[in-house]
Amino acid sequence: MSFATLKLRFSVKFGAVAALTLLFGALALGRFAVAENTGDYPAASLTAPADPAALVARGKYLVDAADCMPCHSGPGHAPYSGGLVLNTPFGGLASPNITPDKATGIGNWTDKQFWNAIHYGISPGSSYAVFPKYLYPAMPYTSYTKLSYADVMAIKAYLFSLKPVSAPRTPNTLEFPFSQRPVLLGWRMLFFRAGPMRMNPAWDEHMKNGAYLTEALGHCGECHTPRNLMSGLMLSHAYAGAPIDSYYAPNISSDQQFGVGGWKKSDLVDYLAKDGNMVKGS
Repeated sequence: MSFATLKLRFSVKFGAVAALTLLFGALALGRFAVAENTGDYPAASLTAPADPAALVARGKYLVDAADCMPCHSGPGHAPYSGGLVLNTPFGGLASPNITPDKATGIGNWTDKQFWNAIHYGISPGSSYAVFPKYLYPAMPYTSYTKLSYADVMAIKAYLFSLKPVSAPRTPNTLEFPFSQRPVLLGWRMLFFRAGPMRMNPAWDEHMKNGAYLTEALGHCGECHTPRNLMSGLMLSHAYAGAPIDSYYAPNISSDQQFGVGGWKKSDLVDYLAKDGNMVKGS
């Protein structure tokens, strides 16, 4: 997950948003549902490699593609040990340790707990003994929910192959009521649906693979899609560009004038391979 993703998720003015989210989230309760259909993962890895080394290698590829390390490696911290603090308008949010350390990391997490975190955005534990421990959507589980179970388990295998690092989590300094995880319930009711990657039957396998990388693993829309008042993605304007604090995630839609629709394949390959050197624009 990229640092830009973290910044985007909390870039809106959140003062009135929380109240609106709770209000409309309650109204949305009647249509809140989760649907599972693993048959909709044609481009994903549906079967985990039987060889442990191959499983770890697959996991490393996925972790690299998802860009997990930058957000989970704060200044002075070992890779994946957390400690990066996102300073938001309503307080600081620190990334956790995702090394297999049993005391301060995820070393005690079961397969089910890891799946719940990635697919449902729910961490082990509870809030007030009643609510699940909802993850803040700075972690883009709204995109990661589209990952296949096999790929999520490969990610877990790779992370658990790393050296455990003892790194207690830097405390969050979120202001009330944002420090209370149950506040996230309303937002989730409105803007989060757990479920598989949906593919257009007309796409060939190349396009399906690209869609999986873009929408699920790379979570590109989290930065490049504008958001509404309550920080929900405006899917009718997918990839049309969006502000990220003091800078802007550009339009990467197929629009010929403002997006990348006029780019050649080599332009896009060069852009991504050379760390984002601008091909067109200023």
